[in-house]
Amino acid sequence: MADPQVAFHFNADDKLAYGARLVRKGYLRGARMLVWGDPRQLEQLSHILWTQTPGDFVGHACPTDPAAVQTHSKVRLVAQLPEQAPEATMLVNLTDAFPGDAIDGYERVFEIVTAAPEDRQGGRQRWMAYRQAGIEPDRHDLGGSSA
Repeated sequence: MADPQVAFHFNADDKLAYGARLVRKGYLRGARMLVWGDPRQLEQLSHILWTQTPGDFVGHACPTDPAAVQTHSKVRLVAQLPEQAPEATMLVNLTDAFPGDAIDGYERVFEIVTAAPEDRQGGRQRWMAYRQAGIEPDRHDLGGSSA
């Protein structure tokens, strides 16, 4: 299986707002996505996905939703990556952790990094981990854009 295309989106003003934008874009294109974050991030992201501008609701499943809802949702928010990739083509990583072999099976992986020093440091570490895994990430400098 081919390595996924990994894209780092640097200098986002707000990681969750930018993540919601990426998710909405993929959702409108019919992509199946997994969004990996800590429980607090996922709760906030779920709220954003519910309350974006009218008509822009992005249907999604939260970790606490019943299995049937999660199975049928095109967008799943998860606090822990599954051992085997679900039927998703995209992974959005909101965490500071490198997903390792869990990226197998995805076509695209998005890493969102803000300008905060600790987030930038985590982004650098993940960048190097991808390179050590033989994947050359793409760099997208947002210049402080969250929308």
